[in-house]
Amino acid sequence: QLDSLRGRVSVVFFGYPHCPDECPATLAKLKLAMLDLGGQAQEVQVILVTTDPARDSAQVLKDYVSVFNPAFLGLTGSPAEMETVWNAYGVVVEDGGETHSELLYIIDREGNLRLTLPPDLDSLDIAHDLKTLLDE
Repeated sequence: QLDSLRGRVSVVFFGYPHCPDECPATLAKLKLAMLDLGGQAQEVQVILVTTDPARDSAQVLKDYVSVFNPAFLGLTGSPAEMETVWNAYGVVVEDGGETHSELLYIIDREGNLRLTLPPDLDSLDIAHDLKTLLDE
């Protein structure tokens, strides 16, 4: 639960490990953004929330996100639990998880949604926005 991450800035992204393009590209950008943040990266938690709970076990997600950064988290649950999370963020998931939001949802240290970033930003832009929140 995001409550357990209070005190840190969180980046929430919806996707799935079998995604051939946008998901790995976005996670690669987030990896670079964490490198750009240097020591402040320890104050940021990147979270991939699955859009394919039927195939994505906790271990599958852990193995996948660890390729990009071992500190990244992958979250899954039952289809009903995941639908609740998707609805909370206004994410529409279709085609067995293949069609989903590509936005990055940035949560501040107090647990408030502060930014919604488009997927076409580069890693330096993402790092800049995260740094701004971290420095508040």
